[in-house]
Amino acid sequence: MRKRSLAAPDIDADTFTEMANALKLVSGHITLYASARDKAIKLSRKFHKNKRAGEPMLVVPGITCIDASEMKTDFLAHSYFGDSWPLLSDIHSILTADTPAAKRFGLKKTVTTEGVYYVFRP
Repeated sequence: MRKRSLAAPDIDADTFTEMANALKLVSGHITLYASARDKAIKLSRKFHKNKRAGEPMLVVPGITCIDASEMKTDFLAHSYFGDSWPLLSDIHSILTADTPAAKRFGLKKTVTTEGVYYVFRP
């Protein structure tokens, strides 16, 4: 099965949640990377007037959700997925070895009432 990584997706949070079941049918492993510091996503939220996937952290059952807010990046904080060596390394771990988030280096498990997600350790 294919593995998918979504980084800084500018999609309505409710639409993403609805689409999650379809995504899980075509992919064995899906990872959502998001950052609360992403200014482009914040602007999109104002423009569309609704929450985006990742602002705030969206937890979707069956999808590995990772908070990348602490990653160092550019002014807009939107290119963190390509500017950050730890995040690129994390994506590499998924694509080459399908390593579960709980076993990947640099991630801390966070449990909330909405579910489990992971945070990059600063």
